[in-house]
Amino acid sequence: MSKKRYVSSSTAQPESAPTFFLDENIGSVDVARALRDAGARVEVYNDHFGGAVEDEEWIALVAEKGWVAITKDELKARPI
Repeated sequence: MSKKRYVSSSTAQPESAPTFFLDENIGSVDVARALRDAGARVEVYNDHFGGAVEDEEWIALVAEKGWVAITKDELKARPI
């Protein structure tokens, strides 16, 4: 009989766990810390952009990576 040992951690994430992207206006330091403390994967705007960029640019990055955007902006859908 085979015995397998599993290591469990409250911060362990399944491969399919989302990565959250915090827009520059979300207060990313405190919010990022809280999400990371809860075990989430987090990317913040300032780690990817050196200054202000158009929403379309950061949204394109988030979409390309398959991340979940968190923002306080009102995003307006454009017709395709």
